[in-house]
Amino acid sequence: MLYDLLDHPWLYRTVTAVTAPGFRAQIAGLAGDLVGRMSLQAPFLDVGCGPASVLADLGIRPVGLDLSRRYAARLTAAGSPAVVGTADRLPFAGGAFSTVWTIGLLHHLSDAAARTAVEEMMRVCAPNGRVVVIDAVLPRSPWRNPYVYGIRKLDRGGHVRDQSEHERLLPPNGAWSIERVRCSTVGHEVVVCTC
Repeated sequence: MLYDLLDHPWLYRTVTAVTAPGFRAQIAGLAGDLVGRMSLQAPFLDVGCGPASVLADLGIRPVGLDLSRRYAARLTAAGSPAVVGTADRLPFAGGAFSTVWTIGLLHHLSDAAARTAVEEMMRVCAPNGRVVVIDAVLPRSPWRNPYVYGIRKLDRGGHVRDQSEHERLLPPNGAWSIERVRCSTVGHEVVVCTC
């Protein structure tokens, strides 16, 4: 299948650079701002880390978790420990991490799996720690930015949501802060949810 080609990290980065110029740099800047503003502490967990965690771009060496053995191996080769596993059954003890992240994972999961993944992230986060969820969001109106709307609808994740749908994924037992941020030169946006 065509989407399987995107499992090759170099091709994925190329496609992202063409369809969402500036995206990686904007997300890294956003993550860096969050780390500084919230005084986030190690140890960090990056759920759905991919082959090159955005946190590693900031000089942070998170523990990575990804479903792909290839991606986990690449992250380990780059100097960060990585585990193969699923977001809805994190193989870690409760409270094991001070900061738990996921960047661009939830739109690959059904609503039920995404809810469970966020609950798992909260479970493995230490008391007084932080959970950070950053994910793709549909434009407020398809007609305001039809290019981005089309790209989001074609996304191989298959579950790009609007902001209200994202908010319904978040467990009510957390004090969530939610903001919407532009993250590419052509108008892609993400929701940033922190607890």
